[in-house]
Amino acid sequence: MKRNILVGLVILVVALGVAGCFLRPIDPDDPTAPLELEEKAAKLKQERNQLARELSAAKEEELSLKVQLALASDSGASSPIRDPENKMRFYYISQDGSGQNIWLYDAAKDESYQKSGFVAVSQFHKLLYNEKLDEEMEFRLVGLDNGKIIFLETGFEDSPGPCYSAWLEWRPLYSIDIAAAAQSDIRDVKRSEYKISAAKKLEAEQDVAACESDLGPQ
Repeated sequence: MKRNILVGLVILVVALGVAGCFLRPIDPDDPTAPLELEEKAAKLKQERNQLARELSAAKEEELSLKVQLALASDSGASSPIRDPENKMRFYYISQDGSGQNIWLYDAAKDESYQKSGFVAVSQFHKLLYNEKLDEEMEFRLVGLDNGKIIFLETGFEDSPGPCYSAWLEWRPLYSIDIAAAAQSDIRDVKRSEYKISAAKKLEAEQDVAACESDLGPQ
């Protein structure tokens, strides 16, 4: 409700500003009149584009919150990670009697979301990978890299510190190719050991350094 009110206020402010610009009369004999009209048209276009960006960002945030809330009700599901190249797609892990499951949820294929805005994750998700692990072990998502889901096999009790980065793990990281897994029989999908690139490693090290700097001396 608050978001709807905020968006409404943004639209009202932009509309009033645009109306104020165009209601002021322009002297047709003024040689600068054409230039002034061009400037007003450019300003209107800029404000319209800004409003479109704000509305798009609000919609993306709303979808993310809906997916998180839907998965929060599933005690066996992890927090999702969003595909930065396709904001409609989310990846998460769940666990049940069959083992550890890695899922893809694509809101663009969710008929419920497309019609009513209500996400139906459990009805429109796609199982990408399943594996039975020892009882005390689980998968944890690390992130995405070059079309692959990167994950770690670790213990349930493993609780890293605030500036921990799984990208820098000494233990092996694993990957599955998203496109290949989505088109394959689940029994044919295998995980591969993931080798972090120098660029990705440097990025992770910089993130850890920034986090430790923000926290200050411990």
